Amino acid sequence: LVTARCVVSSIMYVTGNNNIPFFVSLAMTKWDMRRVFLFLCAFVRLLMGTTTTVPTRFLLFSDSKALKFLSVTGFHPREVLPALVNVSFATAVEYSAATQQIYWTDSSHDAIYVEELQGGNRSQIVKGLSNAHGLAVDWVSSLLYFTDESLSLVGVSSLDGRYVMSLIDTDLHLPRPIAVDPEKGYVYWADWASPSKIERAFMNGKQRRALISSGLSTPNGLVLDLSNRKMYWADSTLDRISVSNLDGSSPSVLANFHGVAPFGMALDHSTLYWTDRQTRAIYRTVVGAGSATTSIYYSTSSVPFGISLYDTSRTGGTNRCSSSNHGCSQLCLPEPSKATCACAYGTLHSDGKSCKVPDEYFLVATNNAIRSVLINETGHDLKDVLEPVWLDGSNSATSVDYNAKSKMIYYGDTTGQIVEVSTDGAQRVAADGLGVVNGIAVDWTSDLIYYTDSSHD
Repeated sequence: LVTARCVVSSIMYVTGNNNIPFFVSLAMTKWDMRRVFLFLCAFVRLLMGTTTTVPTRFLLFSDSKALKFLSVTGFHPREVLPALVNVSFATAVEYSAATQQIYWTDSSHDAIYVEELQGGNRSQIVKGLSNAHGLAVDWVSSLLYFTDESLSLVGVSSLDGRYVMSLIDTDLHLPRPIAVDPEKGYVYWADWASPSKIERAFMNGKQRRALISSGLSTPNGLVLDLSNRKMYWADSTLDRISVSNLDGSSPSVLANFHGVAPFGMALDHSTLYWTDRQTRAIYRTVVGAGSATTSIYYSTSSVPFGISLYDTSRTGGTNRCSSSNHGCSQLCLPEPSKATCACAYGTLHSDGKSCKVPDEYFLVATNNAIRSVLINETGHDLKDVLEPVWLDGSNSATSVDYNAKSKMIYYGDTTGQIVEVSTDGAQRVAADGLGVVNGIAVDWTSDLIYYTDSSHD
């Protein structure tokens, strides 16, 4: 699969055309040595069955429909790995060097996806989002932090998406970029509030405070220089890049621009790379002593969005969660010199480590899922007791009930089905062809289901 992907990507790159046959394109295309080499390289890989050696550092960026990999060494930027294609609308991009996996937010499917660096095994790991624009991997604790501007929250999940929860959901308006400092235990994000601000909190959501609350309009890019304890951000309305210390002190404008709209930002030592949607380019800003020099690094035919520097050395590190997950049964959330166990589903047991399911909770049918929430719980984003039962998108749940004897959940939908959900989340159609099922009631003593159908008088 990887080799085939390389050949197809290389042929399209050689011809410069995605729509016409290869040999016709070949006759129309002016060859150069770089394209010839890329094609021959892919052909040799096809014969030998080998995979591409992953460079130690390169840029990962999204042009909304594909994820591309660009060199940061040499005289001219070049694509160093075959692109990950058939992406719907990728906005933020991130990676895990330890597992060689790429993560991205998909605004079309309201989800977060993961795929292996060289292609294959693509999975939708976080569902039920609305407009996720920020993404950050905690490579020490194996966590994924994200923002959703429509749901107005900062969320966190395990890297495999098994456990997902809202971390901060109060006094947020339009949270956008997000970044983490996992060894120190801090998460940073920018919020297009009124006024806009850049905030920081412990990675368990505690000790939240605003770092920058003036001189901002629409902060899109946000990146941390952990070695030099600096924070950089780009503002797409004010057309500038600014810098401060990680605690928000000593803020200053690093570079001013005109006619650009910075979106994503990445850092490679003293060089900032950032995407601009208006000129459809990736810019490079070299940071010097009290000055900065900016130039176009790479131009693309599509609109670029998120960008990240893939660095194979970004592995390891230590915090209280890095060893055996601190004994937590679900999520371990770090903070400076400490850690907190958290339950994405259920409630925290008295031991402070394990999670339990309460005896009573509500089942709620929504457009895209069956959710479970605690009785007497209040808040902006109600906490799930059980892992949500996600619908496939072709239908909407209209009603739900529970069989206490068999521990099965049943829901009716708009396609005229009643679906049975087992304790492991597996779904089975129990009845279909029923019209529009607007209400169901389970008789657990007789194993019968009663329902109403609004499509018949």
